[in-house]
Amino acid sequence: MRGKASGISEWLENDQFFFDKGKFELDVKVHSHLNDMENIMMKSDAELILKDLSVIYGPANVSFPFEKLVLSKTAADAYFSILSSTMGQQNEYEIKGDLQNLPALLIELVGMQVSSKVNLVANRLGWIDFINLFGEEGYLKNDQPKTDRQKKQSMKATISGIQNSFQPTLAINVDTLSYYDKVYLENFHTGIHFEGNNILVLEKTSFKYAEGNVDFAARLDIGKEGTTPFEFELHTENINLQKLLPSVNYFGIKLLQNLDVDYENIDIDILLKGVVDDVKGLIPNTAIGELTFENKFVKGKVNFHPESKGVKEPVIRTKLNLEGNPHAFNDFFKTEDFFFEEGVFRVQFDYEGEVINFEDLLNKAVASFIIEKSE
Repeated sequence: MRGKASGISEWLENDQFFFDKGKFELDVKVHSHLNDMENIMMKSDAELILKDLSVIYGPANVSFPFEKLVLSKTAADAYFSILSSTMGQQNEYEIKGDLQNLPALLIELVGMQVSSKVNLVANRLGWIDFINLFGEEGYLKNDQPKTDRQKKQSMKATISGIQNSFQPTLAINVDTLSYYDKVYLENFHTGIHFEGNNILVLEKTSFKYAEGNVDFAARLDIGKEGTTPFEFELHTENINLQKLLPSVNYFGIKLLQNLDVDYENIDIDILLKGVVDDVKGLIPNTAIGELTFENKFVKGKVNFHPESKGVKEPVIRTKLNLEGNPHAFNDFFKTEDFFFEEGVFRVQFDYEGEVINFEDLLNKAVASFIIEKSE
């Protein structure tokens, strides 16, 4: 059987995901009576090939172009593969995986739920590739172009729709993943699944960056419009922050930008939770976290959390502890009249709000200094 891809959507009467453009070829072997649709779906074998098509997700008003989609069904389960390239950047990628209980997606079957295991593989992908699926050329042609906020909301709605329809567990493997041509992550691997309908979980995420190794895990609540509560854990080994920090605008922390210290070959552990505005970034005074770091000269810990001040807006309360080699102490404090050669130094700073440089830190913080066995 051959025809237009849109004909399959008309036959299935799916009001959320449907095909547009493209053509299909369908080969079916039926092991049931032709008047029993449920048995046909459960017991038939089929191969469906679609080329040059668009898959539309109606609730989010989004269109996804695919070059080729192949679905091979045996009884109630199926294997699929998708070949395509991203819009604009033209980065090629492949999506393949398994669908369990496929008939429940096609007809109403009591007590049966579709589930899937999906793998996405690409040599190169960019964050802009992903976002543009939900705007630019990804919006439906009869609509006005979407704002950045509308793109992000479309992305959330589509991800939720995929969860509701396919119950996926997703693995992503990308040789080079870029973020707005500023950050390039090599050998990027991650696993993604849902907890409930709105909590997106990233697990076993790893990549190479700035000469070091990074492991990452996160939980994102995509059920809210305009904002995204999050939690994440990050661990790095031997990373060069002198390369990382400028590319991410020093995480918006002016003190990091204005401190002239050695950030090379450093190990970092971060625990952080907060709320981001989907366009503007981290909402001020929502972050709670702990950061520990260590290299051959110094180790330290930073704790921060919002602290209520009565009727005023909460402010971030930060405690910074440093311990290490006196040479690092000399470098950190930029001492000119005296230098420490041996021993161990310990410093603690306790302050509220933002500090922009070392002088500001000394003026605003309650500080204590301990130097042992020094010369």
